[in-house]
Amino acid sequence: MMKMNLPHLLTTFSTALDLGIHDLRNHHKRVAYIAVCMGEAMKLPPQDLLDLYCSASMHDIGAVTFDEKKSLLTFQAPNDHAVRGYHLLKNVPHFERMAEIILYHHEYWDKDKEKNPQKLLSNIVQIADRIVVLLNDEYVLHQRGAILDKVDKDFGTMICSDLQGVVSEIGKKQSFWLDLMSPFIDELAQDKLDRKSFEVNFTFDELRSLFQVYTKIIDMKNKFTYRHSMLVTNSAVQLGMLAGFSTEQLRRLELAGLVHDLGKLSIPESILEKNGPLTNEEMQLMHQHVYHTYHIIRRLPEFANIARWAAFHHERLDGRGYPFHIAGADLDVGCRIMAVADIFSALIEDRPYRAGLTKDKIEAILVKMVKDNAIDGDIVHLLLENYERFERVKEVTTEALHRARL
Repeated sequence: MMKMNLPHLLTTFSTALDLGIHDLRNHHKRVAYIAVCMGEAMKLPPQDLLDLYCSASMHDIGAVTFDEKKSLLTFQAPNDHAVRGYHLLKNVPHFERMAEIILYHHEYWDKDKEKNPQKLLSNIVQIADRIVVLLNDEYVLHQRGAILDKVDKDFGTMICSDLQGVVSEIGKKQSFWLDLMSPFIDELAQDKLDRKSFEVNFTFDELRSLFQVYTKIIDMKNKFTYRHSMLVTNSAVQLGMLAGFSTEQLRRLELAGLVHDLGKLSIPESILEKNGPLTNEEMQLMHQHVYHTYHIIRRLPEFANIARWAAFHHERLDGRGYPFHIAGADLDVGCRIMAVADIFSALIEDRPYRAGLTKDKIEAILVKMVKDNAIDGDIVHLLLENYERFERVKEVTTEALHRARL
């Protein structure tokens, strides 16, 4: 059992959702702040405020590709991503109610009022989302009049008319608009919540279920990546077992594997799906993905070693890896395992432009990388001495993913 600060956990992961599109910087944080301000003005109970904050912090979790994210910047945004977000979260413990709020956050208020028991909370997220979409790079206090005029036309149709006075009340305050541009927006929103409800006990299975959501998000961005993430995860766990890791270490290694490519949400699909070698410029852009993975996960103090294991899989023992150029003495066994698992998985997988490599070719590549002081020879030895076990890992992973998609 691990006690987690739920708002901090979700705002940390919301950073990943906003990667890649300049105009969506802090989008989820701003929507969460507005939603909580509205809930506070309406004197909603503490649990509703918390659920508003959490659901708003991940309301666009189902929009993953760059094209989908850009479509969110239109005032009349499509709702496909809301349905997808609901299906991602509906079976995750602690997130069932939030999934329902997300499902309806693009539904017009004057349609199907009885269908959703969380309709009002969804509608609050809806108007908060629309206000944030209307923000631009001009000085924020110069924009508020035009924004309020724009949203005012949608009360009674898109937005519940009862919310009109609430938006007008909070919109009068200059501080409300300045808060939207504040680097302290997380703290400003969380100060309005009941901190007694922040701490939530997660079992390992519950945390894994949440981490798998983000692995699936990467899958939506690139159909190849989820298989890769799962194969890296399963291969790393097997290597950890062979290396004598404890049960707790194996669990953390599994979580690290699931999100080791989280930062790829910042990479355009044209690069991720390119059928051939990347240009130097494209490779430089690709180098940022592990940087983002590290700095997102490290914000959660409970996951300090998970952040290292997840993000350092492109570092080398000789210090010539990327993006941090960390050398061998600072790469612990978990980092070394993840690096070998990532390389092995990339070599044995079928790619759009080639079939998975044979054992002899994989062994030759891994042995050369050991000689070049890129990866750990002891970890490679464990893999090669138990090669049939890892071939079976690939088969089991592929079969499991196939069943999941039937």
